[in-house]
Formats: sequence, C-alpha cells, structure tokens
Amino acid sequence: MAEQSYQLEVKPDFIARQSRSSVETGIAELIWNALDADAQSVNVEVTFGVLGNAEVVRVRDDGSGILYSEAPALFKSLGGSWKGGGKLTRRRRRELHGKEGRGRFRALSIGSDILWETVFEENGKRRKFKIRLSEEQPDKVRISDPEDTDSPTGTKVTIRNLKKNIERISSQDSLEYLSQVFAVYLMAYRDAKVEVCGNDLDPMVAMASDSSYELSAINDGDATYACSLRIIEWSTKTRRLLFLANEKGFPVLQLDGKIHADSGDFSAYLQSDFFPTVVDSADVISASDRSEVKQAIDDARQQIKAHFREKGKQFGRDLVELWKAQKVYPFEGEAKDSIERAERQMFETVAVAVSHSVPEFEDSPAQAKALHLNLLKHAIERSPEELQRILNEVLKLPKKKQAELAELLDHSELSDIISAAAVVGGRVKFLTGLRSILFDPDLRRTVKERSQLHKILEGNTWVFGERYNLWASDKELTNVLKACVDRLGDDCVVDERVTVLDKARGIVDLVLGRTNKAGAADEYDNLVVELKAPKVTLNSEHVVQIEKYADAVARDQRFHRVMGVRWHFWLIADEYDQYVESRISGGPNPRLRLIRNDDRVRIGIKTWGEVLDDNFARLSFVQERLRFEATEQEALASIQFDYQDILQGLTLPDNWLEEKGNDEGPAGLLPPP
Repeated sequence: MAEQSYQLEVKPDFIARQSRSSVETGIAELIWNALDADAQSVNVEVTFGVLGNAEVVRVRDDGSGILYSEAPALFKSLGGSWKGGGKLTRRRRRELHGKEGRGRFRALSIGSDILWETVFEENGKRRKFKIRLSEEQPDKVRISDPEDTDSPTGTKVTIRNLKKNIERISSQDSLEYLSQVFAVYLMAYRDAKVEVCGNDLDPMVAMASDSSYELSAINDGDATYACSLRIIEWSTKTRRLLFLANEKGFPVLQLDGKIHADSGDFSAYLQSDFFPTVVDSADVISASDRSEVKQAIDDARQQIKAHFREKGKQFGRDLVELWKAQKVYPFEGEAKDSIERAERQMFETVAVAVSHSVPEFEDSPAQAKALHLNLLKHAIERSPEELQRILNEVLKLPKKKQAELAELLDHSELSDIISAAAVVGGRVKFLTGLRSILFDPDLRRTVKERSQLHKILEGNTWVFGERYNLWASDKELTNVLKACVDRLGDDCVVDERVTVLDKARGIVDLVLGRTNKAGAADEYDNLVVELKAPKVTLNSEHVVQIEKYADAVARDQRFHRVMGVRWHFWLIADEYDQYVESRISGGPNPRLRLIRNDDRVRIGIKTWGEVLDDNFARLSFVQERLRFEATEQEALASIQFDYQDILQGLTLPDNWLEEKGNDEGPAGLLPPP
C-alpha cells in the first residue's frame, strides 16, 4: 500500500505542548473523535507484555470513519477539521464536541507512534486507508492510498512506544475522570457506549442528582453568550471536578484547583458556547487567561457553595423529622422559648454533621442511635468546648460497649453515669496531687503550712474513709474542740488557717472537725482529725494525748447527754514508732488501724502513706475500668486551680516541672487544668 507524506502546517511547539497532555486527556480526545464520527461503540484496551508492562493501546470505534478526501486537510493544520462547518454530526445529528481538530495531536501524550486504520463509505463503496504520525518526525504525517474492503466502517487507533504511567488508564482515578468527562454526553445520547479496559462508562449507574442554574451572560465585544452551571452529584466517592464546557455540557477544558463545598461528590460543568471558541483557539489554557472566563468561574464556584448549603439545610430538616418519627430525638414537644430554640438548633447542627460524617450512624439500631443523640445533647449542654473529644470517644465505641451503655441508661440517667465517672477521676487526680505534696521533697519544703493542707482536706474528708464523705463543718463542734484543745499541747490550731509562722511559735498540729447529721435529731456523728506537724514520728505520748482529748471532747456538756452521738478520732502523721504499731496490731480492728472502738468513741491511727494506699485501693477497680490516669503535673494543676484562694502565691520549686518530664512551660504557678 503506497503512502503520501504531508508537511504539517502547525508549529513544532504546538505539537510538543499537545504531547505533554495527561494520558487521560489523550484517551479522552480519541474517544471524542470517535463519538464525533457517530460511533455507537467505543472501546479502549491496553495490551500488556510478558513482564506486565503496557505495550500497546488501541481505541476502536464503529463510527463513519475518516473520508480519504478530507484526511490531508484534517491532519495538516488546525481548522482543517470537517467539523468546522457545522455543530452536528453527519449521520446521527449529535452535538459535536470540537471543531478545530486539535485532539488528534494529543494522542502523542500516550505514545510516540500513532497509527489510524480507518474504513469509510463513499458512493456506496467501503474503502480503507492508514494514517501515521510519529513524534520522531512531528512535522510530517503519512497517509496511505485507499483500498476497497468489506469491513464495516469505523476507526482503530493503535499507539506504540508508550509513555510512562500508561498503566494508570485502568486505575479507578482515571475511570472516574473519564466518567465525569463523558457523563453529560452519555446521558444525552443513550445509544452511545464507551468501554475503557473492560469498564463501561455509564453515568446513570452512579448519578444521584442533576441540577442546573442560570448564570450571568458572558459579553465578548459585540457578542453575548448564555452561561449556565450544571451540577451532577454521584452516589460513589468521586473527585470534585469543574469543567469548561460547550452549551450542551460537553467539556472542553478541566480546570485546576479544588472546588470548595460543604459536602458532596460531584462534577460541575460551566456551560457556554463561548468556551469552545477561546479554548480551541488556544486563547484559554488556564482560568486567568481571560477576564470573562475568570468571572464566570467565580460565579460558578459561588453557586456551587450555595447549592450544597441549601442541600445541607434540607438534608438536616429531613433527618431531624426522621429522628422524631423514630422517637430517638432527645427533645420533647416544641421549644418553649428562644433559648431552647437556640439549644436545639445547635444540637441539630452538630448531630446532622455527625450523621453525615459517620456512615454507620443511621444504620445503627434505634436504641444505639438514641444513645448517641442523648450523648451529643448532654455534651453540648455540659461543655461545648469538649464536644469534639466526647464525639470521638463515644462514636468509636464497639457495638458491645454501646449496648452495655444503653442497658445502663435503662437504670441510670446519663448525667449520673458521667458524674460518677467524674467523681472517681477527680479523686484519683486529687490523691495523685496530694501524694506529691506530702512526699516530694521539694514540694514538702514549699508547702510548709499544714494550714494549707488542712483547708484542702476539709472539703475532702472522704480521704479518711468513704463514710466521712460530705460531712460538714459545725460551729458547735468547733467550739468544743477548741475548749478541749489544751489536751493536745500548746501548739495546736483548730479549724483555722495559720496566718503567722515564726521561729518562736514553730510548726503546729492541726485539728479538723466535721459532723454528719443525716439521722434523727439526736443521732449524728462527729469526725475529728488531728494532722501532726511534718517530720513528727508518733509515739506513746501522742497516743495518750489523743485518747485524753477524745475523752474530754466526748464528755463535754454540750454533747455527753445526747445518747446518739458517736465520735470518730483519727491521728494522722508521717510515721509512727514501734509502740504505736503494737497498739494498732493489738487493737480492736488492726485492719482498720483502730486502737479503740466502743459505742461512742472510735480512735484510729494512720500514716499518710496508709491513707493514700487505702484510697487508691478503694478506687482501683473503677479506675482500671475507666482507664483513668493522672500525671503529677495535671493533678497539682487541678489542686492549685480548685484551691487557688488557699494556695495563692504558692510557687513550685525551680525546675520542678522539667525534672518531672514536663516540657510545656517554665516552673512557677501552675496554669488552670
């Protein structure tokens, strides 16, 4: 078969620019050429070698082929395309995609050697010929002489010497891109079929919705072009793409950059017959090349945002109504006032966002969904700034744990469950901080005044035993304790903060008194705790003192005739000697460390280490299941924040934070937790 060689009339830099297009763009242009030739079926396939590398790409179609008489003009120059004479295809009268014929040169982005084998029909006869284009001679095209054939009309494009990354044609990303490029065309012409590496590009399978909006017209000198925006939403995860397209929505240029919208997987087509004219003439390569194009794109982006904002609002309204119908909505009746309406609006905004972000949310059982929505409501009411953390922790609960929590809510209020967990966490944090204050050498020197410790402990009498939790101060009890304080020696203060410490007075003992009148009028308990000064080792003298003090207080005229009064005395120090240890071991209840326990008076002795050990042991079961841990820094920060009026001016020793492994700030006053 003889060939004729034709000199191309396009500039070499134009061909070089076309050959640098993406592989997907090159494939798309060959498919467009087939569709513009009235093809009903277009097939793209890649042949792989024995080593798994792509060797050949073929694009076959059953269109009308290329007329031999038009071939030289078709390839020699831009504008030589037969399509320049009209807007519709010859046979099926479909809308044409392009007119300038530049797409054939983009095949060089796939490989360096291109062969077109085409069969056309003219005057009742079918004939075939070949066209060759090579990147080695980009300024020439070779066209063979035509021959008669019985083969059906159509064109096969064979591309060899493939470029890098050609294998990605069959990737999910490439298939998604090509689906979006041809979506509008294939929706308009359902008799056309495109297959890429065995995958049908059928937009109807994944299309969720199709919306159109009129935009401002584009003025170009004396000409005015209508402009509109079409948004196709997909039910599958898809890249968001924005195309410049002709008036029918057939893309001529994909725009770079992200499309910002509240949600959605979609393709957007900015439609106007202005765009093919400026793109085909190479007047527009990017959005900033023409002010008219830039303005139209800005309008389109704003409309896309408005579209999805409105959809989000409607989605939220529908979802809330569904929750109400399912009886999982955590509010009852109508909002009573503007404040409650605002609370509901905030809740609904967050809840709808959670439902959208967590695909499993709406598929969960009604009981679990009600649980989640109640947790969200509680989180918003309790502490909006902690909402994100609460959401993360709750929504990632395994189904088994969600069921356990839901069952628990059948018997307890959510707020009570959270409060109970908060109590345990707060106590662990308090005990951790207290341990540091008592036993860290540097902190012991800093927190010199036992009065500070006294004031901290008076609100946490549970430290001495759970039965003493919530016991309150009582003026009458304080007066009695003060009246009998001489039994404990000269340097002892009852229920007062030490304001002056000097060498003459020295470090004092402290007495803490609390009462519990939970029973009948004549039945209540009084707690008396004596905190010995630092470095005091308890001995027989201290034991005798506390016993005499207990007897004196119990016999006081204000209490001794009340038959239902019970006294609880505790002596707390850093250490005790062998005598005290023997009194405890030989006492009525060595496990509780009691040295006396009769109907009206019980006396116990503990070291601070024993107090803390007892508390941590008591909390360990719940703490382990909560997986709650508190660092020394967090615990001390919490204590200093909660008792800032007591600890005002207290500073940590130099470099204490750094020595403890905290790199977040300098030593000094701890910040609030």
